[in-house]
Amino acid sequence: MMKNNLTDYKWALVTGASSGIGEEFAYQLSKRGMNLVLVGRDKGRLDEVASRVSQLGVE
Repeated sequence: MMKNNLTDYKWALVTGASSGIGEEFAYQLSKRGMNLVLVGRDKGRLDEVASRVSQLGVE
C-alpha cells in the first residue's frame, strides 16, 4: 500500500538543516509532528535548530 501524505511517515531525514531551506524544512516538518534526523555542516547552528524543534515536542 502506497502512502499518499508526507506526514503519514513518522521520521524524516533533513540534510542542510543548519541553515536556509533545510532549516525551514525542519521547522515545517516538526510543526506537523514528524520526528527528525538533522544533518548539517555547522554543528553549533545544528544544535540550535535541534533545540528549537525539540521544543515542539518531536524527537
